[in-house]
Amino acid sequence: MDTFVFVAAVITFLLFNLPITESESVPYNWFNFVYYISLAISSVLSSLLIMVVLMLYNTIVNIIKIVGLGIIDHPLVSREDEEE
Repeated sequence: MDTFVFVAAVITFLLFNLPITESESVPYNWFNFVYYISLAISSVLSSLLIMVVLMLYNTIVNIIKIVGLGIIDHPLVSREDEEE
């Protein structure tokens, strides 16, 4: 998920930095379309980045609970050692 978000952000950044204003064959109303598309893509990428940060936060919290605090009844702890 992290890789997808960052690759999509870089590709979007590169595509929207093309010098289309220097082209004389682009109609004027096309800029409104590009503006709203870039707004939608940037909002989706921002929400995906927030989701990635929250997933990383939850992973770190669970690692601290399991390893640091020694919680053994956590859902992510393997119980194979107790059964044998």
